[in-house]
Formats: sequence, structure tokens, C-alpha cells
Amino acid sequence: MDHWINSAVFYHIYPLGFCGCPEYNPGGAPVHSLDKLRDWVPHLKELGVNALYLGPVCQSVKHGYDTTDYYQIDCRLGDVDSFAALCDTLHENGIRVVLDGVFNHVGREFWAFRDVREKGQASPYCGWFQNLNFGGGSPMGDPFWYESWGGHYELVKLNLKNPEVRDHLLGAVGMWMDRFHIDGLRLDAADCVDFDFFRALKHYTKSRDPEFWLMGEIIHGDYARWANPEMLDSVTNYECWKGNWSAHNTKNYFEIAHSLGRQFGPGGIYRGLRLYNFTENHDVDRLSSTLTDPALLENVYTLLYTMPGVPSIYYGGEWAVEGKRTPHSDVALRPSLDLADMERRDQGLCRHLSALSRIRRAFPALAVGDYENVVIKNEQLVFRRATPEQRIYVLFNLSHQEAPLEFPHNEPVLQDVLGGDALFRNDGGRTWLVMPPCSAKILVGALDRFTWQAEEPQAVTAPVKAQAEPEPSATPIPEVTPDPVPEPRTERPESQPAPKAEQPEPGTDAGQVLLLLAHPSGDSLNAALAQSAADALRANGYGVWLHNLCAEGFDPVMTADEAAGGPSADPLVLQYQEELKQADGIVVVHPNWWGQPPAILTGWLDRVLREGEAYSLPVDGAAPAPLLKARAALVFNTSNTPAPVEDAVFGDPLQRIWQDCVFGLLALPAFDRCLFRPVAGSTPDQRKQWLEETAAMVSAYFPKKRR
Repeated sequence: MDHWINSAVFYHIYPLGFCGCPEYNPGGAPVHSLDKLRDWVPHLKELGVNALYLGPVCQSVKHGYDTTDYYQIDCRLGDVDSFAALCDTLHENGIRVVLDGVFNHVGREFWAFRDVREKGQASPYCGWFQNLNFGGGSPMGDPFWYESWGGHYELVKLNLKNPEVRDHLLGAVGMWMDRFHIDGLRLDAADCVDFDFFRALKHYTKSRDPEFWLMGEIIHGDYARWANPEMLDSVTNYECWKGNWSAHNTKNYFEIAHSLGRQFGPGGIYRGLRLYNFTENHDVDRLSSTLTDPALLENVYTLLYTMPGVPSIYYGGEWAVEGKRTPHSDVALRPSLDLADMERRDQGLCRHLSALSRIRRAFPALAVGDYENVVIKNEQLVFRRATPEQRIYVLFNLSHQEAPLEFPHNEPVLQDVLGGDALFRNDGGRTWLVMPPCSAKILVGALDRFTWQAEEPQAVTAPVKAQAEPEPSATPIPEVTPDPVPEPRTERPESQPAPKAEQPEPGTDAGQVLLLLAHPSGDSLNAALAQSAADALRANGYGVWLHNLCAEGFDPVMTADEAAGGPSADPLVLQYQEELKQADGIVVVHPNWWGQPPAILTGWLDRVLREGEAYSLPVDGAAPAPLLKARAALVFNTSNTPAPVEDAVFGDPLQRIWQDCVFGLLALPAFDRCLFRPVAGSTPDQRKQWLEETAAMVSAYFPKKRR
């Protein structure tokens, strides 16, 4: 099978810099700054880019490599929904998506490490971190020591041999594959990562998508230690990154020719590997600030696109953006760029890169052909890329003078596809030509002159996934009938004991979740949605308090004592409040029609989510207080009103009625996510899809072995 990586041309973006995000995460509502990337899609397609490598996008405190939550998008960039929509847009335009997998370390605000800081040896997460011990203090003032990444103690090294850590990280990767349909991962600090974790990662991803691509960040060492059939598919080719610009700076093509021959020539140690090639990235100085002769920029990129491996452009490189790192900051390497401003710059290099992409797509020998050095001089270089069907000769001259160049070959003619399709005929088993100053040629062997056209990128379809955990609920799909008009509530006699709710199973290792159903019919679609959510939670190791508020006879009306601020005497209210104190989150399922269910839910919010019991509001002049002791997650919401009628009457019913009115009147942004699904006119397949969607969304908020 021809893997997509063989024809890939990457574009690398460091998102937090690209979007001009604040240096430190301010928290709060998501700012959908990464949506600006949509406007760049035509530019990427014009460059011939068909794969995007995005630097870290997960929730973090500062630079993205200090992860605090693998299951959320950094709120400076957007949220899970906006990022999923962006990935869909990229795929529809033939651009694959590779994300940064930062699995070696986390930030100090990572939820499990924060638990260790708060509880010390009593924390169940002490085993999550490498060499954590309480025999001494850390440089950060902790009463314990832990291993960091490279002596940077704001980055806490994970214990990747811990099965709980491994499951947590693989669960995040599974969510990214399911929700964003990502096509691969770039593994940060791969030289520090446990080999067994890479083996588990490869097995997990390839079992779900055989074309999934794993590439590791490796600077020194034998690349084959990491890129091999058991572990990763590729690594960063830092050897040829240095050799490329250095050879041009020192006017010494022997340097890069030696590296390419050692790696990919006859007997080369990395033949068959598709290494990730680049001229600059978010960690090294910009090429335009490294290359001493700007006239050689096109030569450097021509070499990048014609050498073995996968070429990558770092955002802004196509306009020769400059930037050098300092001993204390990489900010200059990671600027915010405005597309309109960039389009006012010289577009010559952009046109050159577009031409290289078209040539690479048109001639497979440049992507998968063997490599062999043919002529090596200080200022001139000729190498050959060849498959059984095709031979291509790539020529370079870095001198500012014309240079005669002669090299042997057996092709009847050579056509310069980079230079206007000029033709060079075989002259006794060789070709002799004059290379213009600071130039390159790509000569394709043929019987005679030919016409050619690059293949256009096609839309990327999401892979057919193997069954992922948690499995979709097996709850039967109910027939949908109009919701009944609710009967007037009758007061529950005080003597009647509160019905027993479903209790969490003992021995759960991830926490407990409150799951509320507000519906008078036990066999409704809403009940099926609640059951699907419960199944997903249990599959991820959570205990579930599943409350059918209608069946339990919950009274939504506050008593006079409660309205006056006094404690509740209602056994059900006291039970819910006690559970809320222990819970790690809340999921709510209810129909969106006027009457009993919404009244019950709002009554639950009034009587249970009480200040001092479930949340506290910030005091003037004090640090912001947490609004909820338990993290509320989702509201699943259905309606029997046809969608056009619902929209015409209410606009967006969830935003206007629930978020603006119910939660707005409470002065408490209680729930992170609301999903609205119009049931009227829906099909069984749609309703089955909603059950699966419910399971997937719940799993995204409450992943395996996670508080």
C-alpha cells in the first residue's frame, strides 16, 4: 500500500505564536484564535502543502509543552468543537493533520501533579511521575523531589512505565483520532521517552488506523533506534538540517553530500526510512537569519524537496521571515503572522516552493527513489534519484559565477522540469552544460520531450476505525413519540422514603460522576442517551450516580427555609448535595420543552447548586474562587419541536434559554457544553448516532483513570 507520507509536503505551525496568544494562559472562555488558519488554507494549497504539523494545542499554562490537560484544547486557541471543525476543513481541502504529542513531561499545573502538591504522599498519583520521592525538596520549593526534563523543573517528567499513565495518554490519542481524525503525531523529546511506551503507542494507533504516522523529535544518535518496525515511522533529520545550510554557508557541498550518501546512498544506514526534513522550526534560528547569502535560499529549498525524506516548511519561511533565539527566549522564532501583511512581501520564494511541490507530486522518484551521489565539488553537486521506472538528476551551483558541469548518465534526453522544460540530449553517455549562478536544475530522464502535470491533492477521508473504548451503548434505540403533556406534580408525602438511586460500584479508580435524567418516561430517547453516558463512564472506570429526577420524586420548589438561605431538610436534596461534594463532574440529559422536565432541572440547580454548598463566588479583591467543587460537563438536550420551528421561535434555544437565562440568572456558568438535537423527523440511524456521540463526548470529558 502506498502510504500517504510518500507524497507529503508539510507545513509546520507553532499555534500559540502564529495566533499571537498571550504568553501565559489567562483561563476563562475559549478564544477561537486558531480559526484564523481557515483563511490560510488557499495559501497552503497554492504552496502544494498536503500535510499540516501543528505544534502543541492542548491546555497548558505557557508555551504548550507544559500540558495541564490532554483532553482539552488550549483556551487561547479555541475548544474541542472549534478545533474539530477546523480539522474537518483541512481534511476537506486535502490537508492531513499531525499533532504534537508531548508525552515525556507535563506542566506543574497538570491535574495529577497538582494533586500530589496538595496531598503529598496521600495522593494516589505519586506513581505517575518519574523518580518522585519525599526524601528532599525540589528547586521549586516542593517538599518532595521529582525528575524534570533537562533540568527545567517547570516540566515534570511522567513515569511512562505506570499503566495508569500509559492508559491516560493513549486515551487522549484515541480521543484525538476519533474527534479530530488526526493522521499522525510528532513525539516531542522522543529521545527521553520510554521505548515500551512507543511500542504500545504504535500498536494502539496502527490497530485503529494502519496509515497513522508516528514521527519523533530526535537531534543526536542513531535514528534507527527510534524509527523501526516496532516503534516510530520516522524522526527529525537534524543531521541534514545542519548539513544543508552549513554546506551553502561554507561553500562546501561535500558536507551535505556525505550526510545524504551515508544515510540513503548505496549501503546507506537509513535506506527505506522517510525521515522528516526541514530548514527551520520552532526551536532553531530562522533560515533567513542563518544563511549568510540570501541568493542561495532557493537552492536550500530545492535540496530540501529533492533529497530523500519528507519536506517541511516552517510558517513564514516561504517569505524568508527572520528570527533568532536568545539564551532566554524562543519568541522571535514563533511570531504572529498576518496573511495580508505577508502577501504584500516578495512572493518569489512562494512561487518557487509551489513549483517544487508540483514537481514532487508529478515525479515519484523524488519521493521514493534511491539516492546516489554523481558529482561532488565544493560549489557544485549532482545526485540521482531513481526508481526502476524513472531517473532524475538534481544539479546545484552555489557559486555567483557560471559553472560548467559534466556528469554521466544513460538517458536519451534530460528535461529540466524546474527550468521551463529545457531539453538536454545525451552526448556519448554524458551531458555537459553550464549552470547559471546560484541555481539548480531538476532533470528528468526520458526517451524524448514529454508533457507533465502534477496530481492535485484530494480530500482526506477519515479512516474506518476499529472499535474504540468505550464501546457504544447497547441500549435499544427507542421509538420516538411526542413527549406527553406532564401531569401536575403531587407533593411527595414526608413519610415516603427517598427512592434509592443507582450507587457507584466500589473500587472505581477514576472517580464518580453525577448523571441526571429529567424525563417522565423511562423508555424515552433521553433515557437511552443517559444510559449511553453511564455505559461510557463505567467503561472508563468511573462510578456513576444515575438519578432519574422525575422517578425519584424530586420536588423542584424551594422551601421557605431554603429561600431564606437556611439548610435544606429534604432527604433527597441532602443526598444530592453530599454526592456533589464527592463528584468529579455532572452530566445532564433532558428534553427541551416547556413543562415538568425543565422545571425539575432548574429546581435542582436552585436547591442543590447552592452557594456555600456546591460553589463559592469570588470576593472583591481576592483571588478568583472555584465556582464548582464538581466539574460540570455536558447538557444533552432534545426537542420534539421541528428544528425550523424551534429556530424561528427561539433562535438558538440552548444559548438563549439555558445558558443566558437559566445559568445567567444563577450567575453561575455551570455547564461547559450543551448539545441540542431536534428529535422530530429524525431517523433511527440518526438516533443511533446520537447515542454514539453521547458516549464519545462523555469519554472526552471523563477519560480513563482520570479524576
